[in-house]
Amino acid sequence: MKRLRENGVKCKGLLVGEGPYRDIAEREAGGVITTTGWLKGRELVEAYASSDVFLFPSGCETFGNVTLEACSCGVPIIVEEGCSSHLFDGNGFGVRPDDVNEFYNKTKILVEDEGLRKKMGKRSRNEVAMKYKVEIVMRQIAENYQRAIETQVGKFSSGNPRFPDNEFNFPWGRTEHPAVLRGIEAVFWIVVTSCVKGVQFYTFLKR
Repeated sequence: MKRLRENGVKCKGLLVGEGPYRDIAEREAGGVITTTGWLKGRELVEAYASSDVFLFPSGCETFGNVTLEACSCGVPIIVEEGCSSHLFDGNGFGVRPDDVNEFYNKTKILVEDEGLRKKMGKRSRNEVAMKYKVEIVMRQIAENYQRAIETQVGKFSSGNPRFPDNEFNFPWGRTEHPAVLRGIEAVFWIVVTSCVKGVQFYTFLKR
């Protein structure tokens, strides 16, 4: 943010959250960054929605919930490509880990190009965030369970009690893997089937 301001770019940073870096940012940013501390609820939503660009250089998010939250508020994103690559699709930029210059360049592009910001912001919400609506995600989970049951039933009815070796089971995909992992896979499918059957039985009883 200091570099942008020093190069004549009109911008203001908003650092949301709490942690050891807050004091450093306040001390070194020289008024370029405003820190808010911990926000939640309506205040957090307002912080997202009031922003023009979401800059998230973290490389340690497992999914990127904050990135998805920014997308749902219609904000274009600039993120580390290895961390949040699944959440940018024409709605921002992915940058190589620790590439400070590229983070700067991409931020500068979006700060200065209002038309591009608006275009990417709309895509963030309409094309990316909406894919993760609760109803859609839960339907996908139910379909995965249903496919698991159908595959298992087919294996046993054919007289071949092998458990399925689909690409989504383990990173090894269809390649042969150790007996220990095959055992874990078998237990996994037994647990999945038991859970699904339990839910179905409970639903039947409630009727």
